[in-house]
Amino acid sequence: WCSFSIVVRLAERINAYAGERWEDIATQNYFDTNGIFVLIFLAVPLLLDCVIMLISFMREASSLLVEVKTRELKEKGKKKAAKGNAGESGGKSAKKQSRGKRSKKE
Repeated sequence: WCSFSIVVRLAERINAYAGERWEDIATQNYFDTNGIFVLIFLAVPLLLDCVIMLISFMREASSLLVEVKTRELKEKGKKKAAKGNAGESGGKSAKKQSRGKRSKKE
């Protein structure tokens, strides 16, 4: 991604260099002063690749974030349920003991 960005950033200089030496590269001078040729055939495809890669990275990051948060919530739910079950079993035994004491008193 970084190398694509660097090449796009240097497209104007690449165009100027190729414009000076167009006879070694081609039979006609395609490299105008505005850099349209290099822009169309070099910079635009690379920019599109960069945008596609960026969208792909963002989708992957968002799906990973959802997965991590889902697991986190499940773990919290399990811990809460475990605490609730431990509290209920402790509460039931205490109630049974207190009932036993009451019946003995009566």
